[in-house]
Amino acid sequence: MTFFDAFAHLERRVRSCTFLPVRLGRFFSFFALFFVLTLMPAFSYAATVTWISDVDGDWADGANWSTGTPPVAGDDVIIDRPSANVTVSLSNQTEATVRTLDCQENLHLDLAGLAVTNLANIWGEFRLNYSILTVEGGSANFTAHGPTNIDQGIFYINGGAQAALPNATSYTLDEAESGYTLISVTGVGSYLDLSSVQTFDAGKSTGVGPYQSFIASDGGVLDFSGVHTIVSHGGGNYSRFVEQNGGQIDFSLLGQVYGSKTLFETDRTTTFPSLTQGIALEIELTGGAGQVVDFPQLGTLASGGFTIHGGETVNAPLLTMMNG
Repeated sequence: MTFFDAFAHLERRVRSCTFLPVRLGRFFSFFALFFVLTLMPAFSYAATVTWISDVDGDWADGANWSTGTPPVAGDDVIIDRPSANVTVSLSNQTEATVRTLDCQENLHLDLAGLAVTNLANIWGEFRLNYSILTVEGGSANFTAHGPTNIDQGIFYINGGAQAALPNATSYTLDEAESGYTLISVTGVGSYLDLSSVQTFDAGKSTGVGPYQSFIASDGGVLDFSGVHTIVSHGGGNYSRFVEQNGGQIDFSLLGQVYGSKTLFETDRTTTFPSLTQGIALEIELTGGAGQVVDFPQLGTLASGGFTIHGGETVNAPLLTMMNG
C-alpha cells in the first residue's frame, strides 16, 4: 500500500464524520466541531478502561477491555499485563480518542489514528505506520519511551500540546499525494520533539497539488535538531517546510538537502548554522523588511535559489556556486 492509499482510506472516514483529519484546513474546522460535540460531553463521563488480555490483540475488539467495549473519547486507558508481553494493535482504519493512556506494553498503529487530550506514556514499542497521531490541548503530553518507529507517520500537535519520541532515529515517507500536511505543530507551547531523528527521507510527492507540507505555525515548535540530511524523491512536486506566525522548525544540524525539489519557507529571522549544500533546494523569505536569514556554512546551492519578496536579507558568505 502506498502512502496515498493510506490517506485515501482515512479521508473517506473523515467524510463520514469520523475523527481522522488529513488535510490541514479540514482538520481545524472538523476538530473544532468534533471537540464541542464529542469530546466535551465525554469529560463528564470519563471511565477507567483496562486491557484484560494476556495475548496480542486488537484495540477495536471489546473482549480485550474491562468494560466489554473499546475506550471512547474522555476515557482513561491502562494497558499493563505484568505477566505477559503483549502487543495492542490499532489497524484497519480504527480511530481511537482517549483522555489519558498509560501503556506498559507495545502499541502498534497501522492505517489508524490515535488522539490524546491529556497525558499519554507508551513504555513498550511504539509504531506509527501509515497512521496519524493527534495530541491536542494545553494539558496534552505524549511520550513514547520505548523503541519507536515513525516511518509513514503523520503528526498533528496543536493547542499547546507536546509530544516527544526520543527513540525515533529516522523518518521515512514513501509516497503521498501532493497538497497534504504530514506534520502540523500549531499554537503557543505546542512542541513536537523529533530531535533524535538523524535522517529524513521525505519520500515522493505525487498528484495534482504542488507539495506535501511540514508546518510549524502560531508559536509551535517542530524539533528536527538532530537531522543531518533531507532527501526528497522525484515526482514533479516537492516537500515544503514552513515556519509562519512565530512557528519554528529547528534544523540546527542539517548539513545537506538533495534529491527532488525541497522548499524552505520562513517568515522569521533565523540561522541555518550547519547547512553546506543544497541540491534542488529553494529558500523563500516571507517576513518582509528586517528579516535576516544566515547561512554561514552554505557553499553550494544547485538547481535552486532564494526568493525574496519585500526587503528580506540573506547572508551566505561562503556561497560560491548557485544555479537555478
